[in-house]
Amino acid sequence: MRKHSSKQLKINVQSDDRRENLLASHQFFNPACQLHPPSAPVPMKHPAPSPFRFECTQCGQCCSRPGVVMITNPELVSIAHALGVNLEYLKRICLDYDGEHWLIEVNEGEHCPFLENDRCSVHAVKPEQCRTYPFWPEIVESLQTWQAEAPYCPGIGRGPAYTTHQIRELTRGNGSTG
Repeated sequence: MRKHSSKQLKINVQSDDRRENLLASHQFFNPACQLHPPSAPVPMKHPAPSPFRFECTQCGQCCSRPGVVMITNPELVSIAHALGVNLEYLKRICLDYDGEHWLIEVNEGEHCPFLENDRCSVHAVKPEQCRTYPFWPEIVESLQTWQAEAPYCPGIGRGPAYTTHQIRELTRGNGSTG
């Protein structure tokens, strides 16, 4: 597991058992969420009533919550290119690998290593998981779960209304919320 600070990335490697426990307990920034790889669409149990309103305020709150972000190899290449850094350097400094995905692990009181001055430094190429937040299946499966997420995201309840079709496309990883 690696710890991040806004000024300097610090490496703190812990045991594989501890890492597995962390992955099992961190549910994509939201403890109530199920851990789903970004490329595996999960059908909504009960499609959320449409329309839901959302507009990203770029506040950085979603980047400052404990959790795990999964990054695919193509996303990793895009991020390294956008930052102008060597791919191996990026992997070594701020990512872990679970055998299938690259991972950013954010601990309590920390933030994503790509968050700089409360803004995403890789916004144009951010991972699918970040692009589709808060339209994750476990958040939009009901009005109750959507409203429960609102205290963590000031963009919920603002901006354009998303139709059921748009929400389904986002939960499949198609499109972006901003």
